[in-house]
Amino acid sequence: MITKETRISKLLDEYPQALDVLLLASPHFEKLKNPLLRRFAAPRTSIADAARIGGVDLNTLLKDLNAACGCAATPVTLNVITEVPTT
Repeated sequence: MITKETRISKLLDEYPQALDVLLLASPHFEKLKNPLLRRFAAPRTSIADAARIGGVDLNTLLKDLNAACGCAATPVTLNVITEVPTT
């Protein structure tokens, strides 16, 4: 699963198709097409950093990347109290 901590370099090594998702998300990611810039910046940049730099919503980017890469998102289970105790 791709998370906000995933490094761009690891993402692109494991899922080359993720580059297309990044390019569609923001023109800032065009720099990732350059192998030299990718080699320098990608290992230091997380998905969260990239979302901030690219001005895109982190949750939307994660959803799109996980969908494109065939990674199932882990559902979040919330413990919700359905009854309010009376005293």
